[in-house]
Amino acid sequence: MALNISKIDLFEYLKMQNQKELIESYEKLSTEAQDNFLNQLAKLNYQYPDLIQTRTTPTPIPTDSLKSLIQVDKTNAADSEQGIKALKDEVVSTLILAGGDGSRLDFDMPKACFPISPLKKKSLIELKIETISSIFSSLNIHLPIFLLTSEQNIKDTTSFLEHQTFLDKISPYLEIIEQPSLPFVSDNNKWFLSSPEKLAKGPNGNGGFLQALFQSGYFDKLETQGIQHLVVAPIDNPLANPFDTALIGRHIRNENDITFYCNKRTSLKENTGLVAFNHNHLSIIDYNNLNETLYTAHKKEELAYPYGNTNLFCISLSFLRRCFEDKKLPIHWVKKKMRKYDAPSQSYHDIWGWKGEKFITDLVSLADKPEVVYLNRFENFAPIKTLEGPNGINFVHDTIYEKNRRIFERVTGEKTSAKFELAMKYYTPFFTPKFPKDQNLNGLYIE
Repeated sequence: MALNISKIDLFEYLKMQNQKELIESYEKLSTEAQDNFLNQLAKLNYQYPDLIQTRTTPTPIPTDSLKSLIQVDKTNAADSEQGIKALKDEVVSTLILAGGDGSRLDFDMPKACFPISPLKKKSLIELKIETISSIFSSLNIHLPIFLLTSEQNIKDTTSFLEHQTFLDKISPYLEIIEQPSLPFVSDNNKWFLSSPEKLAKGPNGNGGFLQALFQSGYFDKLETQGIQHLVVAPIDNPLANPFDTALIGRHIRNENDITFYCNKRTSLKENTGLVAFNHNHLSIIDYNNLNETLYTAHKKEELAYPYGNTNLFCISLSFLRRCFEDKKLPIHWVKKKMRKYDAPSQSYHDIWGWKGEKFITDLVSLADKPEVVYLNRFENFAPIKTLEGPNGINFVHDTIYEKNRRIFERVTGEKTSAKFELAMKYYTPFFTPKFPKDQNLNGLYIE
């Protein structure tokens, strides 16, 4: 990344962004703090050479523009067969969204490092890598893998992975990339410092994966390698398969721009995007853009908008290139309490500021040919968001146990209430499950 740019040019960049007040703050900093600040500004100039979108106050989507989905198709055997063929043809890559921290889990490491499996306490990233390794081994393939981190967690994530043996088989194919950060802004659209040498900023949302791929040069490399489709999977959901063959196959067979899974919403407290038609176009509506009445609306005994997004996508590279070159992804602004450093008085105080993010879900609205397919919650949906509550650790463990019991019942024809853990290869279509006979499964890890 070329960051060689003069102080004069960086000050001109600040003026272009209508942030010349920061020049006054810069003059009040120590020499070391000034150097650090200029380095951050140079990086920001590289990531956003043009004018950053001005913050606008979010407005709820009007009810009369939305229409609920009546029924959603499921994938089928032909989809899975096409997906397997695509993997063998090596035209698919995957990117895992891992830019978050573990603060809401009371965990002082990146969320990817959180120990989530119920018995072996494998981390979220280990489960993803284990799934990928099993698929690679079964099909004798090797495909590009990207782990999207943030400026705030890339160092800790990299350090954690350096000491893990589960990476041994796929490390040559894994690239750790960093998503850009966006400056926080005050109510009057001004950037500010969070400490004497740091510009207040944060990751630019999961939609930042596209910018990260292009600015790192990897997007062009993928096209050169013949990769045509990209699966984007969240790190926080241990059941989301980064190379989901049914999703990939459905996407390719129907020549879609973007294809994704949905499921039935079960809780009003579940903060998930609604899948609906907005102005007659398939869309994922972020819950922050909805008033509470619409989000909780009922029609007879069911939710008026019953389908929720699972955040597992398959996207065509040709569509992604058009979106990046046309700069179509908007920035969404969320108001939060933030810590501000005032250089002239050398003091801190709390303010209400705005955090800007780009959402991968906006790609659905931008696509000429999007498609949503239905998947049962117990098949791929157990995101960990907090320690307790609807998306807490007990929910994740219970969902994993239930999925495992369903696999056992499908294979043996018998029912069980045991709580046991399976190796991730049991969740792929290439492994024939085997269970120990006449043995109490409770508390077992089955390799």
